[in-house]
Amino acid sequence: MTEEEALNFLSEGIKTGKLATIKKNGNPHTTPIWFVVDGKSLLFNTMNS
Repeated sequence: MTEEEALNFLSEGIKTGKLATIKKNGNPHTTPIWFVVDGKSLLFNTMNS
């Protein structure tokens, strides 16, 4: 997949991905994350709980 094809793919449909981290106790944590494509960049927002 070329860069242009990847950006086109990411620009279509629902704009959610999955962000996965590992907690201090070793357990995985996955959460949905919404994003937009801005030129050749993915923009997303995170917030401290």
